[in-house]
Amino acid sequence: MAALAKINAMRKKMGNTPVAGAKRKAPDAAGAAKKKVKAAAKKGGAAAKPARPLEGLDWMLGYEKETFVKEHWEKQGLHVKRGDKGYYGKLLPGLGSVEALWERMEKGEVAPSRINMFRCRDGSTKETPEPAPQTWQEIKALFEQGWSMQWLQPQHEDDHLAKLVAVLESHFGSLVGVNAYLTPPNAQGLAPHYDDVEVFVMQLSGEKKWSLHKSTAQTPLPAEQQTLPRFTSCDLQLDLLEKAYMTPTLHSGDLLYFPRGTIHWAPSVGTVPSIHLTVSTYQRNCMYEVVQKVFEETMAMLWNEELYLRKGIPMGMTALGGDAAPAQKAVAKCLRSVHEVVTQQPPLVKLGVDQIAGDFVACRHPPLFHAPPGGAEVPEMIKPEDKVVLPDPSVLALAELPPEAEDEGPMFSLLHCVNNARATHMMGKAPDAAPKDGAEEGEEEDEEEE
Repeated sequence: MAALAKINAMRKKMGNTPVAGAKRKAPDAAGAAKKKVKAAAKKGGAAAKPARPLEGLDWMLGYEKETFVKEHWEKQGLHVKRGDKGYYGKLLPGLGSVEALWERMEKGEVAPSRINMFRCRDGSTKETPEPAPQTWQEIKALFEQGWSMQWLQPQHEDDHLAKLVAVLESHFGSLVGVNAYLTPPNAQGLAPHYDDVEVFVMQLSGEKKWSLHKSTAQTPLPAEQQTLPRFTSCDLQLDLLEKAYMTPTLHSGDLLYFPRGTIHWAPSVGTVPSIHLTVSTYQRNCMYEVVQKVFEETMAMLWNEELYLRKGIPMGMTALGGDAAPAQKAVAKCLRSVHEVVTQQPPLVKLGVDQIAGDFVACRHPPLFHAPPGGAEVPEMIKPEDKVVLPDPSVLALAELPPEAEDEGPMFSLLHCVNNARATHMMGKAPDAAPKDGAEEGEEEDEEEE
C-alpha cells in the first residue's frame, strides 16, 4: 500500500490547482445586475449574468453553480427564463438553424448515420421511418413531412461546443454527451420516458412545451423510490403518468434542467422549427460504482487469504430444491470480512475512486490546451528540479501498478487524455461505423433525452 500513500500525496497536490475555466462571477456584482436578479425572481425565473462561455456550467446556467447544486442537482427541475434569445447562439452560431445542418450534410461534414429520425403522433407511441433514410436529401424530405431529427454528438463538428464539453467534463468529473434535436412546428419526436442521466436542455431557436412528471400512477413503488434510476425507461403511456409538476415552455435562450428519473415529453409549439441541445452527464457515475470497485478489490484480497472462498460449491446445492444454507453462511461471513477490511484499510476506497478516475480519463474529450501569450517551450524531458503547472487536474489519473519484483519500490502509471480522439467522443468508434440505433457505450441515452 506504499504506492497508494504516494499517489494520494500527489493527487492532493494536484487538487490544489485551479480547474481551467472555473472562474465565477464576483459576489459584489453591480447594482444593475442585482436589480435584474430581483426582477427575474418576481417572474418565477432565474436571472442571467454576462455570458462567459468557457465558464462551463456557470455560463450554461446563468448564475452560480453552487446555488444550483444545493437547491436543484439530483433533486428537482429548474427552468431558467433567460429573456435573451441569442444567449446560446452567440457561442454556438452554427447550430441554431435547420439550414446550417443541411449545409453541413451537403458538404459531407455530417454523415446520415449520425442522424436519427422519429415522431410521436398520438403522444405515447414513438415511430421510426422504415426504411431508414440513407441520404441527407431523404432526411430533409422526412423532416418536411413532420419527422423530428436527432443529431448525435455535434461537438465532433462544432469547435465552440467541443470546448464547452471539455470544460463541463472537467467540472463534473464525468463524461458529457450532447445531442441536437430539430423538431418541425407543432410536432413531437419522443414518447414520455425517463433517463439514466442528468439532463440540461439549451433552447437555441423556436419553442417547446415540456411536461415533467415525478412518477407513474400505476406502479408498485412509491414515488420516492423512483428517483435517480440506474437505467433508462421504456416508452410510457400518457394516461399512466402522475400530474406534471412542471410544464415550462422554453423560448430561445432558455435552459431546463431535470434529474435522472424525471419522466418528460415535449412537443414543439409555434410556426417555426424548434432546435435545442441536450447536455447529459452522470451516467453510471454514482456511489454504486465506487462500492462496486472497492468490493472487487477487497474480494481479490480475500480470495488470496480465505480458503473457504476458494472451496467449490457443495454438490447438489444448485439442483432443484437444493439447500443454499451453507452458501448463506459463507456470504454473510464474507460480507463481514469485507466490512472489516474496508474499515481498517481506507486506501482501498481511494484505489476504487482512482480506478473510476482512470476510466473517465480514458474516455473523456481531449483537453483544452493552455499556453501563455507567445507560446511555451516544451522540454524533451521533465527534470526533478522542474516545476509543472497543471491547470486542469481532471485530465490526468494515477493508477497503481503491481511491482515486477518484491524488492521494487512503489510503481504507478500516469494516465492522460491528450491522445483521445474528438471524432469518437461518446460514440465508441469512428462515426461512419457507429450503429444507427445507438448501441455503443456512451450512447445509451441518445434516443431518450428529448
